[in-house]
Amino acid sequence: MRTTRFIAAGLALALASPCAFAEWSVEGEITLATDYAFRGVSQTDRKPAFQPGLTVSHGSGFYAGLWASNVDFDDPDDGIKGELDIFVGWNADLGERLNLDLLLSRYTYPGANDGYEADYNELITTLTFDETWFLALGYTNDYARSGEKATYVQVGADFPLGGSEDWTAGFSVGSLTFDDVFGASYTDYRFGVSRSFGNNTLDLSWIGTNGAGDAIAPREWTGDRVVLSFTIGIGK
Repeated sequence: MRTTRFIAAGLALALASPCAFAEWSVEGEITLATDYAFRGVSQTDRKPAFQPGLTVSHGSGFYAGLWASNVDFDDPDDGIKGELDIFVGWNADLGERLNLDLLLSRYTYPGANDGYEADYNELITTLTFDETWFLALGYTNDYARSGEKATYVQVGADFPLGGSEDWTAGFSVGSLTFDDVFGASYTDYRFGVSRSFGNNTLDLSWIGTNGAGDAIAPREWTGDRVVLSFTIGIGK
């Protein structure tokens, strides 16, 4: 896999030089959540999720990593029980108030039976202003192996509460647009509050969609719901 080779090459380059190695850092996280909601749609049939992740970063802004979660698409024939994402990206400040993040992600679903393969790639560009407001644009030419092009646009913000860096309130609104196959687009939203405890974060969010997402998922997966998650940061 090209993405995997890219990660391996970067690690090999870092290990080749002690000076270069000093510019690399490794961070991990483990999240426990009452639901895995991806763009407003439950990926676990509204059941709890266990989500470990690992990111290797370089001082130049380059980063790469892995992220995983259990999933449940409520189909006994698909053979899919988990999701493994492989990603590479680059992050840089374009000025004192603007940050750019370029991310290429490969979504994979190990164990999928024939006819249920859903692996696909997505390129996501995110601009963040004043470390608060953000605008993200995602594009894939083959959404979930459907042959369908899809574009995702999201805007949002995260604000400190009461002048404390430990408490944060945030919101986001996104729109996923399909070109041909599904014949539908939908809007998702999130409003939440989070509390940091050192490297750990507790988050409580209200998540949902405008209902048009029913074209690609059951209503119980796209309706309004409250999601609680706790993330343990490792090496941050």
